[in-house]
Amino acid sequence: MTLTIPQIGARLAEAGRLTSRPLCIAGSDTIPRGAVPAPSIDRCLAKAIVAAAFNPDTPPLYLGHGALEGCCPSGIAYTGFGESSKESRFFISTGSPGVAGGMALNLKADPELVDASRLAVGEIRPIWEYLVVRPAENYPADAHEPRSILLFAHAEPARVLCSLAHFGTADVFGAVLAPWGAACTTFVTYPAGLAEKAPRNAVFLGPTDASVNLWFPREVIALGIPMDIARKMAEEVPASFIGKRPGMAYPERRVYLK
Repeated sequence: MTLTIPQIGARLAEAGRLTSRPLCIAGSDTIPRGAVPAPSIDRCLAKAIVAAAFNPDTPPLYLGHGALEGCCPSGIAYTGFGESSKESRFFISTGSPGVAGGMALNLKADPELVDASRLAVGEIRPIWEYLVVRPAENYPADAHEPRSILLFAHAEPARVLCSLAHFGTADVFGAVLAPWGAACTTFVTYPAGLAEKAPRNAVFLGPTDASVNLWFPREVIALGIPMDIARKMAEEVPASFIGKRPGMAYPERRVYLK
């Protein structure tokens, strides 16, 4: 029996003991009913997405032409609705007197590494007229299938979900990745297949962008999962260690190190 999108979200949420809502990253040719522009929630796309996961009162979000005003340049670029400015290479790395007042994030050793990293990502293209972020729990049956599922898990459940991702594959080193990029690349760009050279057969962990630590929950890890992998993981829960040996996944009694 094929699982529905809400069933996939519910099964992964149970497997990962999530305290937040699994989100679907999808596309639409029209603005979904009840959805609001992501910048109306927060200028930072990543922050708006986290709000959608942790605050059940947050409506579905959309981003696209006509709904970009007020969105951070990074969010626009990493969803394919614009391009990264050439000057941002300095802001991300060592800074430049003529860019952002000389401010620097020091996330890369030099601007050339920023350039090389962007080349490794390739072109970023939008998937439809609008990018849509909405909860899996009430995902419409008549909507385009999501491109990916986004989960926010605490440390142990995140390890359990990574182990589940490894359950049905022999890919030891490539099944779970923690790639470089802004937070929205983990949430959207890579798992949803917007980036030309991003793998389509991996779970993406993050964010690896330390600049979001000011507001991103310190105990939480994001897992951006391409839809095919999310479906496979959900289907395999009963046969996996989670279904067969739940006490191993989440021990009730533990041995503590001395």
